[in-house]
Amino acid sequence: MMLSSCGGNSYNSVDSAEEEFEAGRLSSTQSLCDSLILGPAFYNLSVDELCRLSMLTSRLADTKDEDTNLALAARCMQAALQREPDSVLMFVRSLSADEQSRTLFIRQLARTIDPSCEPEALHDIE
Repeated sequence: MMLSSCGGNSYNSVDSAEEEFEAGRLSSTQSLCDSLILGPAFYNLSVDELCRLSMLTSRLADTKDEDTNLALAARCMQAALQREPDSVLMFVRSLSADEQSRTLFIRQLARTIDPSCEPEALHDIE
């Protein structure tokens, strides 16, 4: 299921998790997300991948393990914000209004964990 390439396999793994979610295979989606977020691959994920995983785990929270998945979503968002807040801002602005609302909640959770993780620029899109 997970493909390997010269650049690593995290991109394909995030794609796979998104595809599993769209196909309604929530257990498989959860397993893929857990392995990416809780395993060593987490530290090699790009900001875009972290943002996408944050969105995906927040969507999983709507269906199962709400508290756990929201914590995973916040962890991904916090890591992305600590690395490249400008990239997170670009990611959030590319989303629909409904998806931006979802990121607002996740970013608020991340700020609760670490108030210094989000720069003022992202407050403008709340």
